[in-house]
Amino acid sequence: MKGKTSDVSRFYNLWQRHLLTNSCVNEAQLDAKFKALINAYTESHRYYHTLGHIEHCLDQFDQVSHLLQEPDAVELSIWYHDIIYQPGAVDNEQRSADTFKRQTDSLFPVEFCNVIYAQILATLHDQVDIFDHDTRYMVDIDLSGFGLPWSEFIRDGENIRREMKSQTDAVYYAKQKSFYLYLLDRPRIYFSEYFFDKYEVKARQNIQHSLKNF
Repeated sequence: MKGKTSDVSRFYNLWQRHLLTNSCVNEAQLDAKFKALINAYTESHRYYHTLGHIEHCLDQFDQVSHLLQEPDAVELSIWYHDIIYQPGAVDNEQRSADTFKRQTDSLFPVEFCNVIYAQILATLHDQVDIFDHDTRYMVDIDLSGFGLPWSEFIRDGENIRREMKSQTDAVYYAKQKSFYLYLLDRPRIYFSEYFFDKYEVKARQNIQHSLKNF
């Protein structure tokens, strides 16, 4: 663990800013919730969906938090969006959103929880357009790795392949090709202007170059 993902006080303060006044959550309980997240992201079958991914997302978040309408909701969405990850499962996002809801039941305002729930589900990345301002930033943060330098893009791809080791190359690369082509066919990969300006060109270059190897 390093950096932002080891900053317990940041996590505690994030929670405490939104706890309902009648909710009784002590430091030990917050510590347990934090440790549950750490344990999830350090599961042995994870190579990409790890604390490193959360660290990257939090780094991106800190660059745009001033542009968000409800930054704390996005930050909590980042922490919980991959808390459940089983390689190849089609319901990881749904189960992650449901886990967040269970862990925060009666602790946060319902409307606040619903925003986070929807943002986690949006990281399925199956929408051609997203109209909610902050959700656009959330999904862009999650996809920001596509716009990193080629060596980092390849590293991420190799780690995802390691997670999917139970799939044959034929099955795995067919699915990856389908997703990559879907991203390229969208009017834009990144919905927010910030991430579009920063990563769109490089992300398209990375994906197009990667497809030549499939």
